[in-house]
Amino acid sequence: MAGMTEGRIVSFINMKGGVGKTTSSITLAETSASEYGWKVLVVDLDAQASASYAVLGPERYEEEVAAERTLAHFFDAVAETGQPQRPLAGYVAHVDYDGGAGAPIDVICAEPGLRYTERALIERYYRLRMKRVVTASAPEGQTRRIMREGLGGLREIYDLIVIDCPPGISLFAEAGVACSDLIVLPTIPDYLSTLGLKELNRKFLRQLRRDGNLSGRTAILPTKVRRGDATHTAYLKKLDAMVRTGEIEAAFLDSMIAQSADIARALDDEHLGESFKDKYGNVREDLIEFASEIRGLLEDGLANAA
Repeated sequence: MAGMTEGRIVSFINMKGGVGKTTSSITLAETSASEYGWKVLVVDLDAQASASYAVLGPERYEEEVAAERTLAHFFDAVAETGQPQRPLAGYVAHVDYDGGAGAPIDVICAEPGLRYTERALIERYYRLRMKRVVTASAPEGQTRRIMREGLGGLREIYDLIVIDCPPGISLFAEAGVACSDLIVLPTIPDYLSTLGLKELNRKFLRQLRRDGNLSGRTAILPTKVRRGDATHTAYLKKLDAMVRTGEIEAAFLDSMIAQSADIARALDDEHLGESFKDKYGNVREDLIEFASEIRGLLEDGLANAA
């Protein structure tokens, strides 16, 4: 990334599922790769593995699972021995579309077994705590440390690392956002999504920041927006007011992801390898605006840190 000595990390998280986390993650990754020529990695922390499927397609994804190159396998070793078996870079699935079509992005895959891996990590540190080997906060602290070390090596390779977090609060979600330079909160402008956003801010992000485990900036991204819809218009105003009054500690992005069948279709595996223009068609300009605003926040953050 121009002007940066190491890659930046952006994570997408919300308490509520179905708000467009994966869609936002993938579209940011593909737009950045296509428009800026960045080398981009997607890290899938969601056991549903939607981002993994979107990047690789089902056949290649199953190959990665069979070869034990997933985040679950990386952390399985940690649950067994306390340390990874090999660097996180060894679990990257590299994408190379035939004919050079599209803008390939790499991915570290999730899989359903990630749920059991998380449980195994917690059980390991619980047993150690009972033996007075570690402190009560060890599962969270150790997972953050290992994730940060693993991503640290990848920052030297990639311009942008995009983390697709699972919905809600979890060991892996906490580790992902703690490593991030920017935490994006995709939010449908309606009652339930806004409620989830408030709870995430109040009970999770604010506590992480207070404990010194969160340094990245936070931004709200309106998603699945129906332009002209009275409810969505009203809640966009409410979200803006929450930000201005400090009820939610975040920036409010000017760009938004509209409710669009074109975006949903673009993530089907039949469109793998298509050029960015052909894949996203009429929504392309909105995605470029979104990526540009994210890039600006990352560069502002770097300038402020200098």
